Amino acid sequence: MKKSLLVLSVVALLAAGCSSSQQANVTPTPTPSPATNPTPTPTPTPPADETANWKVFTSTKYGFEIKYPSDWSAPILNDSAKPVNLSFKPKGSSYFDIQMLSDSSFISQGSLEKNTSVFTQKNKGPWDQQIDINNGKAFYYINTSSKAGPSPSAYLVGPTGVWLITLTDINLKDTFLQMVSSFSFLSSTSSSQDWKTYANSGLGFQLTLTDAWKGYKVEMQTMSSNFGSGTLLFKVPTKDKKYEDGSGWATLMKISVYNPDYWKILQQGDGPKPQLLGKDKYGFAFAADFWQDPPTDLQNVNFDFNKVTASFKLTK
Repeated sequence: MKKSLLVLSVVALLAAGCSSSQQANVTPTPTPSPATNPTPTPTPTPPADETANWKVFTSTKYGFEIKYPSDWSAPILNDSAKPVNLSFKPKGSSYFDIQMLSDSSFISQGSLEKNTSVFTQKNKGPWDQQIDINNGKAFYYINTSSKAGPSPSAYLVGPTGVWLITLTDINLKDTFLQMVSSFSFLSSTSSSQDWKTYANSGLGFQLTLTDAWKGYKVEMQTMSSNFGSGTLLFKVPTKDKKYEDGSGWATLMKISVYNPDYWKILQQGDGPKPQLLGKDKYGFAFAADFWQDPPTDLQNVNFDFNKVTASFKLTK
């Protein structure tokens, strides 16, 4: 009887050992993790336009527009001054001034690329910022030589010329930069056309030149608002160093824009009169004058003035 119990005990222990060995060799089935959905990336909210409620000053005469704070007084355009300037009056004693540069170094070449090249050759900076603006480029700096103290300033270069902006209050620097960024040269098509097509978006006309005009340049002369908007001097290179001011350039044509009243006075006067090219919707007369005594090296060159003036077209 004792032997039977012993055998059963051994068998039971072996069975238990086998069972434990089998359990130790069984790999447990992993419990699946609950599925997680990726967190969507929030769409960034664009910053609010702080100039959205600002006023806008537009000058079709000079081909630009600019925003200014709504609590500033209305700007005053003084086109009888030299240079032409636009003055704003912020709160307090500071002032904001925009001037058209009429110096021959900053001439209107009819395209942004040409004007930028002329400007950067003359002005090396240094610039605190260079800002892309509509149809132009701004060169921003702090003028530390101003009598009013450090003044935010910027040159604005566009297809129709160069403007200088100054503000006599360093505390309004951020406002100044917002105004600079809002400055827009009105649309000009000249940059996409070949050199023979001269287009001036500021005055609103274009004309087509001939091969003989290759290498020409255009300078802007201001005139009193009692007379008109100004005169464009079309110049070509000359080897005659004794001609005019000896600069190597000869003025072969002038296009002046006269107000209606002064144009009537010109027509009533004696002597030769400029050739009328056209009148805009405001009655301003576009008229051309031509050289009478060409430089010696250009006397036999045919600039075909009749063909050039016949191509004149108002664009606004």
